[in-house]
Amino acid sequence: MKSALIFIVFIFIAALGCESAKDAGRGGDTDTDTDTDTDNDSDTDTDSDTGDAICDETDFSIELAPVRLMILQDMSYSMADPAVADPTNWSHTVPALNTMLTNWTATQIEFGWDIFPDGSSTAMQGCHVDELVQIDTAPGNEAAIAAYINSNTPDGASTPLYCGMANFLDTGYSPLFQDTAAASYMLVVSDGQGLCGEDCCTTLTPFANPQCVTTENELELLTQDLVAAGIGVFVIGFGSGVDADQLNAIASNGGLPAPYDEFIPANNQLSLEGALNEIASQVITCIYNIGTPDASANPDDVNFYFDGVIVYYDEDCAVGSGWTWVDAAHTQVEFCPDACDQLQDGSVNNIKATWGCPTEIIE
Repeated sequence: MKSALIFIVFIFIAALGCESAKDAGRGGDTDTDTDTDTDNDSDTDTDSDTGDAICDETDFSIELAPVRLMILQDMSYSMADPAVADPTNWSHTVPALNTMLTNWTATQIEFGWDIFPDGSSTAMQGCHVDELVQIDTAPGNEAAIAAYINSNTPDGASTPLYCGMANFLDTGYSPLFQDTAAASYMLVVSDGQGLCGEDCCTTLTPFANPQCVTTENELELLTQDLVAAGIGVFVIGFGSGVDADQLNAIASNGGLPAPYDEFIPANNQLSLEGALNEIASQVITCIYNIGTPDASANPDDVNFYFDGVIVYYDEDCAVGSGWTWVDAAHTQVEFCPDACDQLQDGSVNNIKATWGCPTEIIE
């Protein structure tokens, strides 16, 4: 697992007109003369020796963009049934989830928690699902989720997998998670066959009614709708009773690259911990929101520095070593794989972001 030392950098606005050593090198001025600002706008001076333009750089703030990860957990009775597995699947799941939440505390991941079937004492039967998410995504949710999993035991009489996922097509169900301002991922963890169908039948004997049988096609179409709504879907199948065809119907349509286009199998605490931490590391990004600079700032005049060393603009990360704009509005930047590795392994102590000098482009 990559280090969770993710940097949130706040660099406050510096005074315009301060010429750095790098600026002086650009202008070719090698002595101690005083440059003349010819138009009093503090943006570009003229070197009195050479006539070359010298740009001024203004610092601005950047902050890691949040990533949201909603854990959708199977709470059907089989998860805690010693007749299914002894020790039970739940006895492996609780410590594995606790480890993942501990490992990724205080990172850019905003965790959420939800279950299927319904968690209320009166409706924890059949195919009931809640009307609101259990814990919506937000910073610092790890303790609340840990408290839930450490004090509850699966007791559902059925496995309404389709119904639990379909809740997230209702924009009022988990409004923070479904806010498209941040990248959102769902992690489905299930130990058995999804029942109840797309109608979320409320019978304890789903196979008595053909409408209550969940089909692979239903899961495929549902997952495609979630992806269209901006939600990527990971799938973990835990234990020996999973329905591989159902879970792969979800994973193959979850909008994620290989190997996550197939469900991840796990059968004990160690393998589940590995799968959970692998997924957490995959959703971590090197995408930063930029602070609002002066209204006159030009996006073609931005540069970034790692510990004082220039990081070159690398359009669409074609080379893979610099940075690129994420959006046409220039509100987010992404550091490409090589630069991102430096950030995630802790080798960078300071990121400096500046406006004012022409963007230096990778060759």
